[in-house]
Amino acid sequence: MSLTIPLFENEEQEAQWWYDHRDEVEEDFVQGLKDGRVKRASDTERGRRVIRAAKRALAAREAAKALIASVSDEDRNRFHQLAVQAGLDDETYIQQVLLNALASAEVLAA
Repeated sequence: MSLTIPLFENEEQEAQWWYDHRDEVEEDFVQGLKDGRVKRASDTERGRRVIRAAKRALAAREAAKALIASVSDEDRNRFHQLAVQAGLDDETYIQQVLLNALASAEVLAA
């Protein structure tokens, strides 16, 4: 299997794609190690962007877990209801909210 990585409109979309496809990415990586396709992605600009996006997605996921643990039951229920409406699990929904908030803050700061 060789995973096809699509073009993304923005880093948030890219981070979400990597998170959503993490199992396939891992499987493809392991197979690439076996058949010699794996190269040092960090030596290319695209590779560096991918690594940064993956790190941001992981940081947002961890922040979502911390946020869930720190909010009141009422707020946790509000997050849950919105996540259900969006068709996502709670952590993924909160991760998206955090990434959207960061993108908005960056636009305002510029």
